[in-house]
Amino acid sequence: MVQDSRVLIVDDHPTLREGLRAWLVEQDWVADVIEAATVQEALREATHHQVNVVVMDVALPDGDGIEAVAKLVQRLRDVKVLVLTYNGDDEQVHRALKAGAHGYARKDTKTKDLVAILRAVACGSFVLGPEVSTAFLGNVRRARVRLPEPFDKLTEREREMLGALVRNESVEEIARHLGLSGKTIRNLLSNDLYRKLGVENKFQAVRLVRDRGVEKAL
Repeated sequence: MVQDSRVLIVDDHPTLREGLRAWLVEQDWVADVIEAATVQEALREATHHQVNVVVMDVALPDGDGIEAVAKLVQRLRDVKVLVLTYNGDDEQVHRALKAGAHGYARKDTKTKDLVAILRAVACGSFVLGPEVSTAFLGNVRRARVRLPEPFDKLTEREREMLGALVRNESVEEIARHLGLSGKTIRNLLSNDLYRKLGVENKFQAVRLVRDRGVEKAL
């Protein structure tokens, strides 16, 4: 839940931490802001304060921030992480998302825009900054990226079907693409996909995808 969020800023540059903190403390959805400058501090402070939102730099004095992301999501089941760095190459973005991050943005993003991105991440949305290449977004659809609940329960085939629904493909088109019968697709949608998402039909499923901001990951 985004309200009363405890936000941890992990970066070894005090100026960046202080600037972001100044914006965050003014947000009505933020209850507390904690700071850390190293991986070890981040893991300790995150656990101690039971934070639910983390802003994580990649290049830290004592280790790799992306590896720290993987450790954080293992320790704190509901934590949402936004990776923040100057490096915008596709390989690093992919690593961050596979580690369990919900979002990625560059440090040169305007602070007010960064706060908006962070709030979306706190809500469970999957957010990529505008600097992420179109080619990478195409690859994300096929990558095993960790998605927020309830999408993380879906199999690869169910994710494909959900993506097809979002693109407004018919049952017959989905069936041809997957090499299955229309009846089988209807059964899979009703008995598996919709049940896992907690919805009753295609329209509710598509609305859920758009509300949670995960379209680009399907």
